[in-house]
Amino acid sequence: MLNFDPVKGAETKSRAQDSWSLGVHRQNELREHADNEGFVEPLFWTDIGKARSGAGGALVGTPDQIVEKLNRYMDMGFRAFIFSGYPLLDEADYFTRYVLPRLPNVSMPEVQGRRLLHPAVTPPTTAPLR
Repeated sequence: MLNFDPVKGAETKSRAQDSWSLGVHRQNELREHADNEGFVEPLFWTDIGKARSGAGGALVGTPDQIVEKLNRYMDMGFRAFIFSGYPLLDEADYFTRYVLPRLPNVSMPEVQGRRLLHPAVTPPTTAPLR
């Protein structure tokens, strides 16, 4: 079971509330339908959104479970994800070792048929590398 102090979470969230996007509203709705432990479906935990601003939901589980869940979401049409974790460096290391190598790596412009015929001429594409 995950340990979470809802009072402390609400305090933290109220200090950092920076977004009331459609995604944030949808996450709040999902939390209203979550079970007593904050899950709206297996592995998808919404109580993290009680402690941080933005659209807060988290996949929690073993690397095998996370890969399976992400593949399921991709099968449903999801094409982009924002990954984060706590503590950030430890979770980033864990994710890059055990999950990321098992996910497909594609170019969104290619998938969406938006590949430029000629690269844009901007400072990021023409400036010398440091």
